[in-house]
Amino acid sequence: MDDVFATLHSVDHYFTIAWCKVTGAFTLRDSLARQTKPEHCRAMIVLWALLLASSRMEGNLWTSSPLLALSESQVLGEFRAFLLQRTDGEQQGPLLQWERDNLLRMGMKVHNESEETAGSWTWSRDPHFPQHSNLLDCWMVAVVTVIHVSRGWQIPSIHATSITGYRQWLVQVITNDCEKVFKVPCHRCGTNQLHSQVKKVQCGDKQRCDEARE
Repeated sequence: MDDVFATLHSVDHYFTIAWCKVTGAFTLRDSLARQTKPEHCRAMIVLWALLLASSRMEGNLWTSSPLLALSESQVLGEFRAFLLQRTDGEQQGPLLQWERDNLLRMGMKVHNESEETAGSWTWSRDPHFPQHSNLLDCWMVAVVTVIHVSRGWQIPSIHATSITGYRQWLVQVITNDCEKVFKVPCHRCGTNQLHSQVKKVQCGDKQRCDEARE
């Protein structure tokens, strides 16, 4: 598997964060990115905390501890409220060494804008992800995103007509994959049995079947 997906729900809205095994990149895709942008960092920090905790459990499957590379501008910018414990008078200014050390203990390496991040995982938003304003379709967009990215397909345009088509397709897939169950009466006593096919059936418990016939 080259990609691992997390579908997140926040403020009545769904978006996805995908991790690529080959590049080590977390990519956030949100069809309402302009309105829900503040929730992205919170979701990523929670997701990272879960990953980091799993890597530190005894008997885990990780070959090395995960390391997330964030630029100093990211830490001092949109991630600041979640990663730094600064008072109001200390909000500005570069990162101090003890802050960098503390972030490293959380599995986060701070780098300069021009510094290479080889061997570390990265985080970014997909700036070309199609946007829309319909809150009712965000869950369907998340499903479409996972399907297309996992198969290496280009993300399609998001509009009312295409979403309707995807809804119909999803209903068909679920219907075809689900086993139809019918109530079929026992031919001896008439007690209903649940079976996948409509055919002649008989109760498994003959004594109860005889009791039901009396």
